[in-house]
Parts: sequence; structure tokens; C-alpha cells
Amino acid sequence: MTTVTTEFTPAEFAGADHCALHVVHASGYPQPEQDFSFRERAYDLSNWCSKCGEGAVQVAPFRIKRSLKWGRNVFLKLHWVEEACFVQTSVWAEHLASLGIARLPVEDSRGEVLDDVVQLDPGPALPLSLEEEEGIRCGRCGRVRYPWHERGFFPAPVLSPEVPLFHSAQRFGVEHQSANAIVVSATVAAAIKGAGLRGAELWPCVPSTQIAGDGR
Repeated sequence: MTTVTTEFTPAEFAGADHCALHVVHASGYPQPEQDFSFRERAYDLSNWCSKCGEGAVQVAPFRIKRSLKWGRNVFLKLHWVEEACFVQTSVWAEHLASLGIARLPVEDSRGEVLDDVVQLDPGPALPLSLEEEEGIRCGRCGRVRYPWHERGFFPAPVLSPEVPLFHSAQRFGVEHQSANAIVVSATVAAAIKGAGLRGAELWPCVPSTQIAGDGR
């Protein structure tokens, strides 16, 4: 299977006001994992669609096993949970806390708060510049999800938010495995790249100059 993607130049990164943060290092499963029962524990599922995955709202800390494999990575995602970004507490404190990125607690499988790992607070849900006809409408709930972005600049936010990190109102992916994108400001992206933090890839959003040139 051939995958076509895009490599960006330093100038293209520098010209982007925002970047999508795509966590690529995965280890472990949310607890309890049997029958996906972590969903009922961590989410409000009153508006959740089991077909497309839209509508679940996190209301409790994720629980994980202490045996997660980090390797040389500082960012991590769990299998089955694409939209939650976990990071070592020491890295959050040194590189991200001062930029205004908040954290959420993470618990072990018994419900004890862990001191060495946190979840990055996903921030507000903000829309990206996408047209509904570009997406796929769910036959059950009628909501739209989008194929995961694989080429070119990532869609930019409709408005330029003054927050260091937010998640997209739209979801990307396939049925049962769609997720909100995590988007960070240029300042946060520069800090991640400058410190060489591993486990996530940055994907620059459409530069504001290009949006202005398109008349949007």
C-alpha cells in the first residue's frame, strides 16, 4: 500500500499560525478495557453515536496501566482513543505549562492519580475551515465526519483563537475510530520543535496569508 503525504519546509512551518498536533506514539489501552467499558466511565455518552463516534464528552480522568511503553517519546496516545494526548508530567511542567496549556489528571487502574503522566487539556472545540460536502454524513445520526488529512496544509481555524491549544469541532477518521484534531499555536509548535519532543508530528495549518489571498 502506497501512502502519499507532504513534507513541509522550515519556512512553511514558520508561516503557519497554527499546527495540528498528531500523536503517533501509541501504547496501552484505556481502563477498564473489557467490552470497551472505559467509555461509560470516562465519557458522557448521552449524545454519542456508536456508528460514527461523534458526541462523546469526556467527564472523568482516563485510567491507564502503569506499564505504558514510552521509549524516547514524551507524547503518547492510547489505543482506541485518538483524541486524547498524554505527556510526561516533567515535560509538561518544563515546556508547556508556561505557555498556558492546562493539564488533566490521569489515574491508574485502581483510581489513584498518577504523578508522572498527565493528559493535555483539549481546550475549547473550535471549527476549522471545512465544507460539509467534503465530509461523510453518518447514516445513523446525520452528523458529518471527514477523512483524515494526508496531503497539503491542514485546515485552519475559522477564526484565529487566542489560546495555545484547542480541538477541532469537526471529527476526522473512519467509522468507530473518528477523533477531533488537536491544534496548537505557532508558539507551542516552535517550543515542541525546539526542544525536540518526540512522539507527535506537527502539521502546519493553512497560513493566514494564503487564506487572505484566496479571499476567505
